[in-house]
Amino acid sequence: VFNLDDGVTIEWWMKKEAFGTEQETFFELSSSNVKMDLVLTGTTEPVKFYGSSSAEISLSTISEVGFESSDLANDSWTHYAVSISNTTTNTIVDFYRDGVHKKENSFTKITTPSGNITGFLASGSYGLLSSSVDEFRYWNKKQTSESIYNNYISGINGGANSDDYRKEISVYFKFNEGKTGVEETDRIVLDYSGRLSNGYWQEYSGSNR
Repeated sequence: VFNLDDGVTIEWWMKKEAFGTEQETFFELSSSNVKMDLVLTGTTEPVKFYGSSSAEISLSTISEVGFESSDLANDSWTHYAVSISNTTTNTIVDFYRDGVHKKENSFTKITTPSGNITGFLASGSYGLLSSSVDEFRYWNKKQTSESIYNNYISGINGGANSDDYRKEISVYFKFNEGKTGVEETDRIVLDYSGRLSNGYWQEYSGSNR
């Protein structure tokens, strides 16, 4: 589900030591009419967003002034969240760090995707990610600043239809499955949202977990 009128929120924990390349894709979504990327860069503007539909948002910084690549690649676990939503005239992208809202960005409005949507985590048009990632959550409705702050440091016990906020999670990767030693099994990333959105780990090796 990717309806920009309702908005979406992407959350994750990340520990990054350094940049392997100048640009790395964290997350990419594509459909027949829309493409979006969250990109990390080894520059003074390390978190960027790209969007393309009937209009185009060129690769643009969304992180706050003063937050640089050395702050992102500091070899420490940090929580990040990005919310994307449409108003009547613009696409709004909000950036959070450790549960705190850091910057609101307003761009040319792009349309909601139609048809099937494919998501890529840690790979895409801007290269592969070199980092450790944990607790990846994709919400099919924009989460409030209060919700992001209250939940960023704790697990949410998976998706459910009993609690309103847990109905809104579409993908939830905890990355805590362990290993069986069977590559075809271990390369599957279990989705805890209850929506059957298991991930497939391309070019998996045992050292990745």
